[in-house]
Parts: sequence; structure tokens; C-alpha cells
Amino acid sequence: MRSPSEKQFPISNTNLKRRLQAELRGLEHHLDKLFRRFGPPLVLKRDNGSNLNCEAVNEVLSQWLVIPLNSPPHYPPYNGSIERAQRDLKSAVRPHLQTSSCGAVPAVVTAIVHDLNHRPRRCLRGHNACEQFAGAKQNLSGYTRRRRKELVQQIHELAMKIMLEQPVRTRGHADVAWRLAVETLLQQNEIIAISEPKSVTQFP
Repeated sequence: MRSPSEKQFPISNTNLKRRLQAELRGLEHHLDKLFRRFGPPLVLKRDNGSNLNCEAVNEVLSQWLVIPLNSPPHYPPYNGSIERAQRDLKSAVRPHLQTSSCGAVPAVVTAIVHDLNHRPRRCLRGHNACEQFAGAKQNLSGYTRRRRKELVQQIHELAMKIMLEQPVRTRGHADVAWRLAVETLLQQNEIIAISEPKSVTQFP
């Protein structure tokens, strides 16, 4: 997710623009609400936008023991499915923004999201996102708070080890070390499989 812009939201209604911008700035409240309703994910993939990389969001992730995983800078394919979902949503919503009243937009967006979440996807082997979410939620049942704490501690220890092996230690190196540690531990626990043959997680 990125901060909204005129290009992303070509809306003539000034109040609606302000409302969308305010909601994105208060993203931590939405995350907390979603975690309470559906349960916290194990990992939150995010790009490097300021609305997702802030103290308030990090605090919510820490409270719920959700592992943050940032994409490498300037490499959108790392978040390929997320980028595709955002593009699909924007394309479906955009025609309605010019014709719907401010009060009707939330209902329109909700209906569009429901439709997109129930479309069969080739990348999901014919299943839809809703079915995939339900299966993933069941698989997370074994990740209690204790297990999550253990995994986070392992990631911290591995990230520190990776950092100590580097001759130069900057914030950029720390970000890469964390990403490498997360990827390594998630693969070892068979939580993810990285199919991209080219390594994009490299030190600057």
C-alpha cells in the first residue's frame, strides 16, 4: 500500500478524498480491528511506504506477534500478488468513484472486494482468495503466542548473526539481514516457498 495521490484516486469529491487519506493514515486501527475479527496472520508483507512503516503500525504488529516482512526497495515483483490485487481493486473501483455519491462508495467497494475475493484464480489452482484464506487460517492454529515468540526470537538471533558477518553495518544492512532471517526461518518451517530464481535480497 502507498499513500494516496491524485492519480490513484481521481475523485472530484474533496470530502471523499480527505476521508480516504485519513483512513489510510489510521491504518494501525484497521489492522488491529482485522486481527481481532479474523485472528492475526503470522507474517505481514509490506512495501516501504510510510503508511505501513511507522511506529503505530509496528506497535500493533508487535502486540499481536505478527512478523513484518518488507519488500526490497524498488522491486515490486517481490509483492507480486499484493500488487496485482491492488491493481484489480483500483481498476474495478475507479469507474464508480465518479458516479457514486460519497455515502455510497463504501458499499460499492465492499461489493467489489467480495466479488474479487470469490473469483477463481489460476495461481491458486482454481481456488479463490476466500478459500485460500480459510485454509491458511486453519494452518495457523498451531502458532500460539508462545510459538510465535519463539519464532520471532529465532529471527532476531539469525538477523544479528547475519549483521555481524558484514563489514559495514547500516540501517539498510539491518533491513536486509532481517528480511534474510525471516525468509530463511519461514522456509525452514515450510511456511513459504520462494520460487523466484534470482536473488533479490542482497546487501547494498
